[in-house]
Amino acid sequence: MLIHGDAAFAGQGIVWECLGFSGIRGYNTGGCVHFIINNQVGFTTSPQFARSSPYPSDVAKGVQAPIFHVNGDDPEAVTFATKMAMEFRQQFHRDIVIDMWCYRRFGHNEGDEPGFTQPLMYKEIKDHPPVSEIYGKKLIDQKVIDAAWIDENIKQYTTLLEGEFEAGASYKPNKADWFAGRWSGLHAPADAETERRNVNTGMEQKLFDSLGRTLTTIPEDLAVHKTLNRVLDAKREMFKSGRNFDWATGEALAFGSLLSEGYGVRLSGQDSGRGTFSQRHAVWVDQTDEHKYRPLETIPHGRFEVLDSPLSEYGVLGFEYGYALADPKTLVMWEAQFGDFMNGAQIMIDQFIASGEAKWLRANGLVMLLPHGYEGQGPEHSSARIERFLQLCAQDNMQVANCTTPANYFHLLRRQMHRSFRKPLIVFTPKSLLRHKMAVSQIDDFLGDSHFKRLLSDPSAPADIDVKRLVLCSGKVAYDLIEARDAAGDTNTAIVRVEQLYPFPGEPLVERMQRMPNLETVVWAQEEPKNNGAWSFVEPFLEEVLADVGSSVTRARYAGRAASASPATGLMKRHQTEQAALVADALGHSVREEIRRTRKV
Repeated sequence: MLIHGDAAFAGQGIVWECLGFSGIRGYNTGGCVHFIINNQVGFTTSPQFARSSPYPSDVAKGVQAPIFHVNGDDPEAVTFATKMAMEFRQQFHRDIVIDMWCYRRFGHNEGDEPGFTQPLMYKEIKDHPPVSEIYGKKLIDQKVIDAAWIDENIKQYTTLLEGEFEAGASYKPNKADWFAGRWSGLHAPADAETERRNVNTGMEQKLFDSLGRTLTTIPEDLAVHKTLNRVLDAKREMFKSGRNFDWATGEALAFGSLLSEGYGVRLSGQDSGRGTFSQRHAVWVDQTDEHKYRPLETIPHGRFEVLDSPLSEYGVLGFEYGYALADPKTLVMWEAQFGDFMNGAQIMIDQFIASGEAKWLRANGLVMLLPHGYEGQGPEHSSARIERFLQLCAQDNMQVANCTTPANYFHLLRRQMHRSFRKPLIVFTPKSLLRHKMAVSQIDDFLGDSHFKRLLSDPSAPADIDVKRLVLCSGKVAYDLIEARDAAGDTNTAIVRVEQLYPFPGEPLVERMQRMPNLETVVWAQEEPKNNGAWSFVEPFLEEVLADVGSSVTRARYAGRAASASPATGLMKRHQTEQAALVADALGHSVREEIRRTRKV
């Protein structure tokens, strides 16, 4: 059951988004009773200014939900309507609406004066007897009760309310309430730093081989698309050789291994089955009759769901947050088509994901997958707004990661379930790296005692003793930097990727930099404009790290795009020039030469 105000039901988009879920597989709840307390005013706004329809409940007509309009001054009619609504819900498992037409006797709060804005209405209300008086008189007239009975019940109820009010002054929340029921066995991290670092998430060779067969075997009765056939051929070669596993395969291995261990896996988003960039193919569609096959559903023990959601960010992300709250033993993920589209769900991020544990003592393990990266696709298809999430990070409230290898992504997802606590996880997933020749992992990266690495060095880095310039970065830009450095024959620059931005990996970064005694320059490189991305967040952390290292370098230098009101340019040529310039600046190379080389490539 959901209780609404009349102005909210008519005016809030989330109401329609929830109604829109009522008949959709994977999002419906078996019916919801929507109860509107229709006060005929929204704070100070009269109905004629709050909606274009006669009733606030009219929006529910879009899903053919029955609507009962009932007089709030008639408790028996309200009770009858409510019982009928419950019976309808139980019988048909669909949404139903009760619009209780009533009024608000006093203002919006103790200090509000409604007569300022609705003087005629509140003159009527002042002279109108309360419902308790109306119904009490009716029952007395029917000789059901007498006036003494009413007085005694009012006295008892007032005493109850006063007692509860007094008790509230000494109430303290019980943290043990967090981890009861389905949350049993989980707890708040006693030592978050140690627990994050030491969870091994590798798998056994036998399970790895079994998952390989599951992910590449086509049922005899399934006619797959010819392009998918080529994708599966390439995947078979990965498992045969043990080399060059791509992003989608690393993800599927994470899902499959968790399922085999008894965890649930639920992924939803607007194109999650195929993947926005045709990379995932978690659902295989027969080309003759369109029946569907989901390989991961065949794995025993755990339950796998992949859902193509309604065209909504706000409603779906809220639904998944609630799902993760109810079931901490399921890896619950919401994926945006492009990371930029999380803008449509900003309320859920601010009100719940970032602050829910601090406000309500409720942990949550929801994962947000946000495709991010600057490939010249314009301002609406480049940035998942890393800076917004990092600005919300404090008090160990969530995790923010920008992975660059399939294996590290694999371990990150598995770590989310294998630890004894839950925190929201924001992952800036790639677009071009889904098929990048360097963004691959080998079989050993998934096996044994391997685990998520918060820092990654590039394989062709110079010896630590030779490093004079250290370039720190996060995400896709690392590969642009590596390629440019190697092409220039630069043997004095090391490139270290910060795979986890929050909690910031200060301790391992100190250890890494202490092995570079001849360091002269430290650079933070990013694709995002200077007022976006991670720079503003990481700069003070980098100063602390350099102080702990005892380096002669005391501050990191920024290399990236200039500050900008727009997340990215809309012109491919300008994008390429900007990208080449920031790479050259980060490496201390000639900007002109780097631009010339990039255009030639």
